[in-house]
Amino acid sequence: MVENKMLLVFDFDHTVVSEDSITGIIEELSLPEVPKEVMDKWDVERDWNACCEALFSWIHTLGITESAIKNTILSLDFTDGMEDLMNHLQQNCYDVVILSDANALFIEWFFCNRKLNVKKIYSNPAEFNEEGKLILHQFHHQTTCNQCPVNLCKGAVIKEHIESMRKAGTLYSTVCYTGDGENDFCPSLRLTENDYVFPRATFPLEQMLKSKMSEVKAQVVPWKSATVIKQKLQSLATQ
Repeated sequence: MVENKMLLVFDFDHTVVSEDSITGIIEELSLPEVPKEVMDKWDVERDWNACCEALFSWIHTLGITESAIKNTILSLDFTDGMEDLMNHLQQNCYDVVILSDANALFIEWFFCNRKLNVKKIYSNPAEFNEEGKLILHQFHHQTTCNQCPVNLCKGAVIKEHIESMRKAGTLYSTVCYTGDGENDFCPSLRLTENDYVFPRATFPLEQMLKSKMSEVKAQVVPWKSATVIKQKLQSLATQ
């Protein structure tokens, strides 16, 4: 039996939650200024995964425990209207997927604490070792997409998810992608005329979509409050 659903894919940092999760840790725990050699992993090398690994190693040297980090993640705030939207999406007609270049452990903590179910989390695996240091791994290694980092091509992941669900008997009538950053542009380009991309207003993704609208097939709906997304979904449900 073939089941038809709507697929909702969300980035995590600055999309589901209002800030970057690592920045939240640094600010909530009042940590000292991040060393330059750590930030150079991003500012100079443009390697976000390597920057996060270096950050977690530095945080470990400060004696910050797993429980302190977890409590900070659990205290992150939803973006405006997002909690209400996520509760609305618990209905069976929707599949919710989180696709993020953060890490799966933080995302699992956050959603379990809020008692919200998601179909799948695609993100960099992470775990604490015996010494209490957070170890981060690449989600995968890719060299075919120049728009995405080597550790995660979001567009490829969406394509693979849709195909695997098709083989399992679920077809998606509409795919909706919600994000904010530059690495959300690739998955936005993979969408069709039947789909929607919801860029967070004033964030980089919205600007990229505006500058390259000729490449975008999906309908673009910017949002400041996730209430806009919920209203669009409710409108689609009545069509």
